[in-house]
Amino acid sequence: MANLSKSKALLGFTSPRTIEKIIPEIRILTDNFRGAIRSGNQDVQKSFFQTLYESEYYEGETFPTDPALAARDRITRAPKAFGFVDLNPKISLTKAGELLLSEKRLDETFTRQLLKFQLPSPYHTQSRKVKFGVKPYLELI
Repeated sequence: MANLSKSKALLGFTSPRTIEKIIPEIRILTDNFRGAIRSGNQDVQKSFFQTLYESEYYEGETFPTDPALAARDRITRAPKAFGFVDLNPKISLTKAGELLLSEKRLDETFTRQLLKFQLPSPYHTQSRKVKFGVKPYLELI
């Protein structure tokens, strides 16, 4: 996840570029790698990206030079941040992820998870013991 300690800017997710593309990628991840240890496991990360690359959902034209990095980007950014997958200690689907994959009320599911999403607050640095979080969506409103 991004480190905001030296910046007051908020991050955005770039992989996948549209939120609807998260659904087939999460399905590929959980159907093929549920129960696998992801953290630090380059083989699982490379295998996930290879499976995604060979699927009908991948729209890129070239295979990345570092497929493990590309896989981490797709697994740990939006799917993990929005609470659709749990990666520790093993890859698993959350209740929100199950709702997402059911493809019922997609707008409601995305909105609910978007409203819950938090980042470390760059403005609350008084305490090293208490971590303050901000909800970017609500802050912008």
